Amino acid sequence: MTQIIDSVGTLVQRIRIMLAEQSHGQRLIVAIAGAPGAGKSTVAEEVCNLLNEADASALSGATSGTASNSDNLATVGGADTHSGNPVTQATGSCAVVVPMDGFHLDNVLLRERGLMAVKGSPQTFDVAGFAALLQRLTITDEGDVYIPVFDRGADLSRNAAQCVTASHSVIIVEGNYLLLAREGWKKLAPLYHLSVMLDVPLETLEERLVERWLAHGMAPEAARERALSNDIPNARLVQEESTGAHLQFKSVRQ
Repeated sequence: MTQIIDSVGTLVQRIRIMLAEQSHGQRLIVAIAGAPGAGKSTVAEEVCNLLNEADASALSGATSGTASNSDNLATVGGADTHSGNPVTQATGSCAVVVPMDGFHLDNVLLRERGLMAVKGSPQTFDVAGFAALLQRLTITDEGDVYIPVFDRGADLSRNAAQCVTASHSVIIVEGNYLLLAREGWKKLAPLYHLSVMLDVPLETLEERLVERWLAHGMAPEAARERALSNDIPNARLVQEESTGAHLQFKSVRQ
């Protein structure tokens, strides 16, 4: 049964509880899904930052406690903390965001297949590649895993642009179609330990999407046409054909 939440803090608390219950060495995969313009990237980054801040604070507290046991240890511990010790930096980052957008098909392929006009729709992603990455990320003893990241300025995906390390115990994946009940996509849901659907009214999404294209330099009419011809149909698809999430987030910025 889907539970309704209304704050990022509630989501972070739920993740912390689940993380504490995980078996040693097992990663927690959290999916944040939603329509285009729903605020997935914003929520994912905020959750990631809060988890990492708490992890860093806990580490700092543990270091301070250890250092206070003796004068000599206090001196060494203080120097270590302020010099940017590599171990401290690695363990201070327990969460990482893995965007689905890195699996956009290249524009060359889209033009060849006549799909440029619908870029961003389900058929313009490498869903099999994304599923393979998620399966790989469940294994913590594989070492560094390099992932692609979508460069919005260049309008293309950059391979091996981000690194997921063994210190990352929480993987936050975000994207439109993470819960889509269509062939290829429906194999993703069983890979998540926790899934969240952002609930934003269609009218709000339309306003945001038009603003997005205006910010890209489009004229008002062109921006509205772009949003209504591709983005809004994709938004309806997400709302109508996604499987039920564990959590429904109803308090995304309006």
